Amino acid sequence: MSRLAAGLIALASLLLFPAASSAQGRDTFVAATVHFIQASAGEFGDEGRYVTAALDEMGRALADWDAALTRTAAALTSEAVAAPPAAAASMHTALAAAYLERGRFTDALEPLERATHLAPALTDAYLLKGLVLERLGRAEASAAAYRAASSQSGENLAGAYIVAAASLQSGADRAAAAAAAGKLLAAVMTGGAARLVFPTDSFLDDASSAAPLLPVARYAPAFALLRQAKYGDALAALRAAAASDPLLRASSPDLVGAGGALRAGDAAGAIERGSAPLASRTGSGQAHRVLGRAYQASGDVARAIEHLRQAVRLDPEDERARLALSSALVAAGRSGEARVALADAIRRLPASGQAQWQMGQLAVRSGDWPAAAGAFEAAARLGPLAGAAALHEARARVFAQQRDPVRVRQAYRDRVAAIPHDSRARLDLGGAYRAAGLLDAALLECLAAALLDPANADTRETCGEILADLGRDADAAALGRRTGALDPRR
Repeated sequence: MSRLAAGLIALASLLLFPAASSAQGRDTFVAATVHFIQASAGEFGDEGRYVTAALDEMGRALADWDAALTRTAAALTSEAVAAPPAAAASMHTALAAAYLERGRFTDALEPLERATHLAPALTDAYLLKGLVLERLGRAEASAAAYRAASSQSGENLAGAYIVAAASLQSGADRAAAAAAAGKLLAAVMTGGAARLVFPTDSFLDDASSAAPLLPVARYAPAFALLRQAKYGDALAALRAAAASDPLLRASSPDLVGAGGALRAGDAAGAIERGSAPLASRTGSGQAHRVLGRAYQASGDVARAIEHLRQAVRLDPEDERARLALSSALVAAGRSGEARVALADAIRRLPASGQAQWQMGQLAVRSGDWPAAAGAFEAAARLGPLAGAAALHEARARVFAQQRDPVRVRQAYRDRVAAIPHDSRARLDLGGAYRAAGLLDAALLECLAAALLDPANADTRETCGEILADLGRDADAAALGRRTGALDPRR
């Protein structure tokens, strides 16, 4: 569940138990999807049955989610009729959050209209409305909703940040940017209950993966539908793609046994079981792939490479074999050959995000910054389900090596978009702005970081330095006094 949705559900206390039920349905679907992601990686070669089971689990979870959402809508709508205006507005907002997370963006608008009518000062309703309108492609209406959120006097200053950032980026309304940023500065100066909780409907918590979570190419179109919250279409696309997946199509008892042995750490047993099919099925690319993994696990990297090359020859579309071949070549100290193998994989399977990511990493190791930049950009275009922040940070570092500050800032902006509540990401973006002399934008990010991590005196000190750079000495001094009061050692 997104942080905003969790907060909204909490607002209406016990009356919103049905909304919590809907969130539980979503969480079950997410868990089933994670099971599919893990199985479809095909690490051991015995995952065909797990792929099928995960797809069935996703289907049941999606049906349960829809049923729970139907119950939630009926219960909240009924409860809201007799509730006081403020409580009713919170109920409508929570219902809208549930619709948003299910991808029912149009359905989310009606309860949000009711919420803002009943409680015109309910900041979170305007923030959620802004996000819903973004998803519907209605940019001007979305900006108006965020401006409405910014104009409220509530504790959540996310609307003020969004308005200021958009105005600074476009340069269209400097006065609006200054006024909105002033709210953040005042909150940092005074402390208190001010907070930043940004609306988000991310399918997975981006920070849950330390590396970009990119599917094998055959499932990339379905993952794109997941990112668009088109969950029913995504499930249908996953089922269609799985029907021709070698994990399912080329499975056999011996390969399942070999994969199971490999999973248990029994490389010798995996080699014995994996060798059996070759006598009768010399054309089995999957058998060679499993054997390649088994030989690598046993320490015989040369034999591993031999079998993995054969797997690629027999099935040039087997992305897993290509990726395993690259990894084995790296393990053998043959990074140049690994890059050649990955380049061939990318030519054959341009939607292979993992091939692009691995290519970028190898290019970084050799200092080939143009190749690294191209690979990481391609991976970013494919859109990770999680771990996007790690990818964008890698992009920023490569662009810094290329002395391209414009693309450094864009990569850091993309990172902030992926993890909006991460103070370190905001400080990095602010540092990039400051290095470019974009001091107003640098100050905004520093203030956001200070609100997200109010105990960090170093962040407030940095904000004071930027204020001084802007010639705002009185504000810098006032913030310095505030920092000193919070941390007497300074």
